[in-house]
Amino acid sequence: MTTVSESFETSVAVTGLPSHDECRAARDRVTESAGFRSAPRLAAFLSFVIEAALSGRSETLKAYTIAVGALGRSEDFNPATDAIVRVEAGRLRTALSRYYADEGTGDPIAITLPCGRYVPEFGWRVATEAVDAVVDLSAFRRVAHQNRALRAQHQQLRAVLKRNIEIFMANLRVLEKSVAAALSHSSPKDAPAGIGPAPGQRLPARRR
Repeated sequence: MTTVSESFETSVAVTGLPSHDECRAARDRVTESAGFRSAPRLAAFLSFVIEAALSGRSETLKAYTIAVGALGRSEDFNPATDAIVRVEAGRLRTALSRYYADEGTGDPIAITLPCGRYVPEFGWRVATEAVDAVVDLSAFRRVAHQNRALRAQHQQLRAVLKRNIEIFMANLRVLEKSVAAALSHSSPKDAPAGIGPAPGQRLPARRR
């Protein structure tokens, strides 16, 4: 049966995860930081779970073993009535986040403690940033492609509009010529009868 430690070594070789020595060095950088030096219980908690995970004993990382092995509780510790491990695990997660946002900004390895578990995880922060950069570049390329498509549509619409205006102006010119021709061929005799006095006829004077 493959042990947790052997699985970890395989993951390192296949995916390029940090080695055991690199993980221990990352742990030392964290526990020696100012934030953890002032919180020895959190440093002990972190060191205990990291060493257990790297030694292939991840399955033993339960509330009882952490309380007795890292937090100084006696062997009659009862996790059902004492929530110290859950409380300290929450504080540890917060302290780790604070460390990587401040003193550990340039640390190449990130140590995390997933919620609901006490087995730590390790990862290259540089790799994460590279993935973020690739994602950002992909998003930029998508936006650029959309902009090119919009510009092409805009040019097509402008061409259609220009063509429609040319057709409208041509029809307008034809209409103007037709109206002018019709007016040039019309004469006074074409006016309807009964409108205006006959030639030489004077209108009767108005009575006062």
